[in-house]
Amino acid sequence: MAALKAAITPATRMLIVNSPNNPTGWTLSRAEQAEILTHCRSTGTWVLADEVYERLYYETDTANGCAPVVFWMWPEPEDRPGRGA
Repeated sequence: MAALKAAITPATRMLIVNSPNNPTGWTLSRAEQAEILTHCRSTGTWVLADEVYERLYYETDTANGCAPVVFWMWPEPEDRPGRGA
């Protein structure tokens, strides 16, 4: 996470997130999603997340809080429109 956040600066225009990852099935945790979103907000970086798995995710990893990427779940008033816009 530290290396990712160090690479995302105010000069970064967009971060593309691929989670769940193919072919391994690795998934970001909710805490990691929130941390990435907070950092991208602070740098003004757009987040492009493939959220096609939002309703097709059947595995539950309660120990790590893993889930499909759904960044739109945490909207803030200053966020730029994205979902469906």
